[in-house]
Amino acid sequence: AVEEGLVNKSGPEYFFAHDQIESAAYSLIPEKHQGPWHLSIGKKLLSSFNSEKEIERFIFLIIDQLNRGKHSIKEEAERISLIELNYRAAKKAISSSMFSNASHYLKEGISLVDETH
Repeated sequence: AVEEGLVNKSGPEYFFAHDQIESAAYSLIPEKHQGPWHLSIGKKLLSSFNSEKEIERFIFLIIDQLNRGKHSIKEEAERISLIELNYRAAKKAISSSMFSNASHYLKEGISLVDETH
């Protein structure tokens, strides 16, 4: 893919050469697998950080993946953890004057509360 110009490499990281290529590749993933895939990515991201400070630094990246896979969550403890992470993301968004984003994270968390009761 690198030789064909579809993917670029920068050090150990790979990224799509264009947004349209990324969209086309994503569309090849069957819809029923997309949610579990995002949940898995979010969990791997979350577990890859060694401190709360690191998690806080990447909270938006982590929470966006977890939220995209929220319908694949089976355990109550995971759902509660995601509610808490959405709250943390909302607080960080508010502190950065990103009020629309904060509202989004709060709504995501509230939707998960509704699912637990």
